[in-house]
Amino acid sequence: MQYTAIKTGRLADDVTNQIKEAIFEEKYLPGEKIPSEHELVDLFGVSRVIIREAIRNLEQAGLVEIKRGPKGGAFIQPLTHTAVSLVVKDLFRLAKGTVKEIMEVRLEIEPIVAGLAAERVTKEDLILLKKNLEVQPKIPGEKTVAGNINFHRLLAKCSHNPIYEMIINILLDFSIDLIINILPPGEILHDTTSHSDLYELIKNGEAKQARKKMRSHLQDVIPLMRAAETKRKSAL
Repeated sequence: MQYTAIKTGRLADDVTNQIKEAIFEEKYLPGEKIPSEHELVDLFGVSRVIIREAIRNLEQAGLVEIKRGPKGGAFIQPLTHTAVSLVVKDLFRLAKGTVKEIMEVRLEIEPIVAGLAAERVTKEDLILLKKNLEVQPKIPGEKTVAGNINFHRLLAKCSHNPIYEMIINILLDFSIDLIINILPPGEILHDTTSHSDLYELIKNGEAKQARKKMRSHLQDVIPLMRAAETKRKSAL
């Protein structure tokens, strides 16, 4: 990868942006190691302090993982929604986001995703959806919440649209935190049939019905979540 020597300005940011561009252009693939600090110093013509700051920026963005030891260094991470989610979560907390606001957005996006899933689902996708339904815990608790949320994550993956998948995963990260925080022990905010019904509609390619079912499913959950949120706030 050909880098441009840095002369002025925010040096670490410039280094960070050039390495990011190399990652996005797949000059480095997941699991590969980027050049060492010493090599990057020579390539960019800046100090080791600047290079270390740039690598920290890449680590905080979730683009590289730092490994220590003789064979250590900065290794490219698979690109996921996680880094973006962490940033947006902080903004969400500052804005004092509520269940109502999260669910309003999910209500608009997830029916679209369910329809796309019905149109684009593969055999491999169906196997994962079916497995989720089969292993879903029946006893209320965090594992049950996580299992239900994971079904929605898998549906987003079935849309085969990485932008929708990223957005849905971020919304679901918010949702799982909210549900676990507001849900009283022994309670569950979910019926036992909606996910199975969605699975059948998607398997059969019924996009219109899948969209309709997803909307009604979320509409059923919203008042239960809001009631739990209100109950928790009144108890504080």
